[in-house]
Amino acid sequence: MQETSRDKLLFHYTSQTGLLGIIEEKAIWATNILYLNDGAELRYAAGLAHNEIRELRKSLRGEDIDFLNEVEHKLTHITEYDGFGIFVCSFSKNGDQLSQWRGYCPHGGGFSIGFDFLSPMYAHVEKQGFSLFDCEYDTTRQEEYVRQLLTQSLTEFHTLQETDHYAPVKAAKWFEYEFLKVAPILKHPKFGEEQESRLISVITSFSRQVHFRVGTSTLIPYFKLQLGKECRDLAFPEIIVGPTPYPDLSIDATKGLLEVKGIEGCSVKCSEIPFRPSW
Repeated sequence: MQETSRDKLLFHYTSQTGLLGIIEEKAIWATNILYLNDGAELRYAAGLAHNEIRELRKSLRGEDIDFLNEVEHKLTHITEYDGFGIFVCSFSKNGDQLSQWRGYCPHGGGFSIGFDFLSPMYAHVEKQGFSLFDCEYDTTRQEEYVRQLLTQSLTEFHTLQETDHYAPVKAAKWFEYEFLKVAPILKHPKFGEEQESRLISVITSFSRQVHFRVGTSTLIPYFKLQLGKECRDLAFPEIIVGPTPYPDLSIDATKGLLEVKGIEGCSVKCSEIPFRPSW
């Protein structure tokens, strides 16, 4: 898993409340991945691993099969809380896309904030344990990622097996830990048009750094990722005002907000997608 190039703006779709929060707190929220689409994303990645294990079993015997059974047990429980989590924050290479306005912003009141990850802001983000990665939508490459990880975990098992009675359990735990690093970038191909990149945390324990917000059916844990110490540290070269019945007023208000907060060098424009009373 390699970090994405940072030579282009990446856009974060949000609401009016989200924009104000990012600027006022100089922070952006990264959500625990288990609470994105009810854990569906991790289940998709786990399904890829289950498929690869079925193929791998055909060529293995004995204790290697026992080890794979232990790995499958870990995968079955991958979406259960165990005191740790991975936190992610999503961005898109496309800053003006109808499906994302519909999916991530309130009707008539959304923003797409263009982030410059070549700026010093990214170093500040990295110090908090986050790195930027492109999501992978190609199933062939996804399967290769998982296949390599399973092969490495078998090597880890064989090494531990020489001295450790609990080798299957420990090697399966090793696989789980490494799998959780790559799983957040493995997304279903149907989401490919989003061209998503993600800030992804190291595996993090639930601690005082983790906050909670109201969700539809459960409280949602999130990490408040600081972007800088001052508003001038915020690297927003561009903000796109989403489809709205009042584009000129929305642009003027957004420019006024940036001016009051001392954020310079940011252009504000309106979405090229025409507003419709209902989508």
